[in-house]
Amino acid sequence: MFNWLREYLEIRHEYWERKQVCASCEVLRVELGKERREKEMLLQHVLTPTPKEEEIRIAPEPQVPVKAQHVPWRVRQQMLENDSREKARIMKEFQQKDSEIRSQVNPAVTAQSEEFEKIVEGK
Repeated sequence: MFNWLREYLEIRHEYWERKQVCASCEVLRVELGKERREKEMLLQHVLTPTPKEEEIRIAPEPQVPVKAQHVPWRVRQQMLENDSREKARIMKEFQQKDSEIRSQVNPAVTAQSEEFEKIVEGK
């Protein structure tokens, strides 16, 4: 009978030893729990639809009729001539202002630049 009692106590002792958890197993169990919680939170965040922000509605612009692509040569020629005249006028005004500023700054430099321009134009 004592043999039976001894075997019973040994079995019980082995059972309780298996129930006790080592420190490294406990650490791994805690880390696994953290990973599972993070994974669950990530899945919840990804799978739950976010409320859409109010869409900004822009009023549609009034439709402008399409103009003809073809411009007659005479009209285009007049437009080009007007542009050329405007550019020439602006260049002339710029040259006049430039010459006035140069004459005010230093007359000797202006004389030298005029001589240089005459030499360059002569070539």
